[in-house]
Amino acid sequence: MREHTTQEFKSNIKRVRNFIQIYKSIDQRAGGGRISVHKTDVLRAAVVFLHASIEELFRNLLKWRLPYAEEKVLDEILLPGFKRVENSDKPEKFGLGRLKKYKGENVENFIRDCIDGYANYMNINNSDELSGWIRKIGLKSDDFSSDISKISSLFERRHLIVHQTDRNYQFGLGQHRAKSLSRATVERWTHDVESFVEKLLQKVPD
Repeated sequence: MREHTTQEFKSNIKRVRNFIQIYKSIDQRAGGGRISVHKTDVLRAAVVFLHASIEELFRNLLKWRLPYAEEKVLDEILLPGFKRVENSDKPEKFGLGRLKKYKGENVENFIRDCIDGYANYMNINNSDELSGWIRKIGLKSDDFSSDISKISSLFERRHLIVHQTDRNYQFGLGQHRAKSLSRATVERWTHDVESFVEKLLQKVPD
């Protein structure tokens, strides 16, 4: 599972760098001056994909590590067909009868199926949530505080791009309808994410 998780992340980062390379070729042909919003959208796509690469990494980490997690961590995972108590993070209670339809299933396989469903729908919207997922895989988020701090602006920018089309609310001469975004910034975020993930995987036990 370590090899799969590592290789899939590397593959996704390669796709991010491909976006950056495409932008670089566009920028070289632009002939100087500020490049248009339509062209910098390639960088915005890179930001979104970089964020998705982090989420996909953690989906794999959850599927890998949660089967070995403490009972209190597994208690947060919903069984198929169940929901959370209204206005609460706690799953609804159930009687033994509600498990009858799973009769005959291997318990270990059933747990893994529940974890897979849980992981497939997880997301990371900000630094606090990232810290929470680090703790769920059994690591100390404090060990990665500096790494998280470096990529916190990535989460903020991805949110603006996805939910507000990266709109620039400043008006006037020289203002574009989207916020400016440089190749150097996206390259720095990509490097910081790679460094964070390398450090994270080194601390994940086999």
